Amino acid sequence: MSKFDTSLCSIVYTWVDGRNKEYRRSRRYFGGPDVINTSRDRNNNELKYSLRSLEKYLPWHKGIIYLVTPSYHPAWLNLKHPRLRVINQNDLFPNKRHLPSFNTNAIEQHLWRIPGLSEVFFHMNDDYFFGRKVKKEDLVSKKGATKIFLHDLVVKENENEFRENIRDKKKLMLSAVFNTMFLLNKRYGKKKRYFLCHIPYIYHKTAFEKMHRVWKKELTRTSKAKFRDWKNVVPTFLHHYYLIQDKKHGLKFQLVSKKKTDREFVFGVLTDDVKKTREIFRKIEKKKPKFYALNDNFSEPEIAHMLDKFLAKQLPKKSSFEK
Repeated sequence: MSKFDTSLCSIVYTWVDGRNKEYRRSRRYFGGPDVINTSRDRNNNELKYSLRSLEKYLPWHKGIIYLVTPSYHPAWLNLKHPRLRVINQNDLFPNKRHLPSFNTNAIEQHLWRIPGLSEVFFHMNDDYFFGRKVKKEDLVSKKGATKIFLHDLVVKENENEFRENIRDKKKLMLSAVFNTMFLLNKRYGKKKRYFLCHIPYIYHKTAFEKMHRVWKKELTRTSKAKFRDWKNVVPTFLHHYYLIQDKKHGLKFQLVSKKKTDREFVFGVLTDDVKKTREIFRKIEKKKPKFYALNDNFSEPEIAHMLDKFLAKQLPKKSSFEK
């Protein structure tokens, strides 16, 4: 692949608001009462602050920003912004019988189908933030190699743990990672593989297109699953290890170790523990990382208030993406 202008790479956000009445009705109809009011689809205004951090700390970015949603958008969003496009996630599914979908593994495997998307694009969850100035080279090298940020935690092939996770709905994502590992082992042999850091994922459209040919059956089965399932394929994990281990794709990438990443990244899981939540916020304020992610795993309104207060302090200035 020839060198490209990183500043023009598309950025894709995936977003949902679990408070939307139509979305809640549909989710309950297909999944029952246990699948609503979860942290998986809760909206704490993270998207607004993530966009503020993007505009503040990536001033060089001039590409299109796509917001992929289930047919609605935040009321505060400036739809007249010249670089913003809102995409209905349903339009990305080639097989409409798979709809509606509440499964991120299904939705994310189709992001590459967005019309007008650049060949290399960045995927942001709405709880990903930039904490200080980020250079182009922090995401893509000067030679055009996309960065893959690896954790130091090895994905262990433990058959007993895999089977236990299948029975534990809270660990479905981990089981799906194991399932993806089995696919990679079958094609490339058993190898040591690491979990990925929660830093913006950098994708190649060409890689997704080839993946859908190689693992058509498995990706189609994931696309059909309306909710996360242990049989799912995890698109991000599959994409990155396809880049790493397939020798024929000809795409450029660069591995970034956890040791290097630690200097620039903070990952916080927000629970109902007020003390630990404050510690996470203090760590971010002290470290001032280039990247940080705040995973929602709480139920207490007090934590939501703390989160909003923290983000408002870090990013008080409205972005041009707001009305």
